[in-house]
Amino acid sequence: MDIPLDGVVSPVEIGYTSDVLGAMFAGNEGFAFTPIVYADLDADGIANQFDIDSDDDGITDNIEAQSTDGYIAPSGTGAGITDVNQDGLDDNYDTRNGSLTAGSSAATAADSIITPQDTDGLGSPDYIDPDSDNDGISDAIENGLGVIYTTGDADNDGLADVYEAALDGNINDGFVVNEGISPLDGTLPDMDGDAAGTIVAGTADLDYRDIFDTDGDGVADNHDIDDDNDGILDVVENTLEPFILIDPASLGFTAGDRDQSGSQDISSQFNMPDGSVILSWENANTTAANGFTVSNSEFVTFTVSGTVPVNIMAGHGAALNGAGQYDGIISEDGVAYTQLRTLESGYSENNFGNEYRVVADGTDNQQLPAPRWQSDGAATSITFTTSNSPNLNNNVFLFLAVPLDTDGDGIIDQRDIDSDNDGITDNVEAQTTAGYIAPSGQGGTADFTDVDGDGLDDNYDSDVNVATTTSDTSDGLTPVNTDGAATTTDVTPDYLDTDSDNDGLNDTLEAGLGTVPST
Repeated sequence: MDIPLDGVVSPVEIGYTSDVLGAMFAGNEGFAFTPIVYADLDADGIANQFDIDSDDDGITDNIEAQSTDGYIAPSGTGAGITDVNQDGLDDNYDTRNGSLTAGSSAATAADSIITPQDTDGLGSPDYIDPDSDNDGISDAIENGLGVIYTTGDADNDGLADVYEAALDGNINDGFVVNEGISPLDGTLPDMDGDAAGTIVAGTADLDYRDIFDTDGDGVADNHDIDDDNDGILDVVENTLEPFILIDPASLGFTAGDRDQSGSQDISSQFNMPDGSVILSWENANTTAANGFTVSNSEFVTFTVSGTVPVNIMAGHGAALNGAGQYDGIISEDGVAYTQLRTLESGYSENNFGNEYRVVADGTDNQQLPAPRWQSDGAATSITFTTSNSPNLNNNVFLFLAVPLDTDGDGIIDQRDIDSDNDGITDNVEAQTTAGYIAPSGQGGTADFTDVDGDGLDDNYDSDVNVATTTSDTSDGLTPVNTDGAATTTDVTPDYLDTDSDNDGLNDTLEAGLGTVPST
């Protein structure tokens, strides 16, 4: 058996079948065998055991198979590895090194010190799991390379050229199984910085192995209906800030750029801390006026990552004519989109799967106002499409919005336990004084109760039935608005109101803490 240089010797890398090749030898009496067909998880034409990135996420198998803090680098590259007994397994991973006569026996899975890691515990080792921590964000996004996977592998090592170019600029370096990096050398991101301390896979690790769990209750924020455990549902707290049009110039584009790929931290455009919003693009083109554009042969894909959830609004230009011609988008992450415009006569929506289109019947040449779609929730990836014109003259517009940060402290309300920064927690301000119910405990402690695992403390959960719970049936707290009864103009609930009783005295002063908040 050929042994992969990445040190991973696993039955997962090899698939066995008795009927695929058998038919080729039908009638050849005297031959009895079980043909072997090698597994190719990412369907790139390279079998897993010869593929240094079996799941095409840009993180090599050699790194993903090992724990972050227990990582052992290979002894060398290709023929330069140390292999005393010549069994094909790098001695850095070989338990029986030197115990055999050279070349006497091939290595097996039992001979490797590497037991492939399975961070989310769902049965697929990380090196063949496109979302190792099961946080809903693919490893290909969390790898921090800022590029989007495309086919092409000049050296046929299984690691796509787009990743190799981003890592070291060399797409033809052959089987460098760790691509010259190690988990903690800063190449792989750790946005919350918890991998600098004691590594705990799944909760305190690099981003691709680390769910973002603000309140520490064990439920990742993207699955948690109450990210900060204040009892107020995220759907109540995540009112969006205004959408911002992403100007190509702000990303470094100039007029007439072609086929650009890249990534940039754009958090400052939202007045958020670094790492909050990172935008990546693939195959981006600009017009003579330096606006993004697409054609029927050149689509553009944008991917959003970072620590803050982002909603996407996407627009096309108004010009659209010719029966059957369309402008559209593809929701690459499966998030649903809603068309915001009322379509004129001569235009109709034609949506299927994750693709959304506005289609012309040929009786008009402009849809006014121009088509615009908005994601129904936080989204991570979108592609702009069109059937119109092989020339790059079809304008497209990308708008992004982050959830509200009322007090401007860089922490969005749904993750902020004091959203108005008045010194009185949201959990207290959301309830009446007489009817106050304390939380069951702090997230991550034994006292915290969340039977259905939706992230909402059971003390505020109207439905703790695991089988039926959704954010629609789990109500959470209904925020109190103390001065709302006295005036019809104040519709701000207390947890967002710096003067909850409208008496002219700031809640910070009336809290009696004797302090003034600082930013």
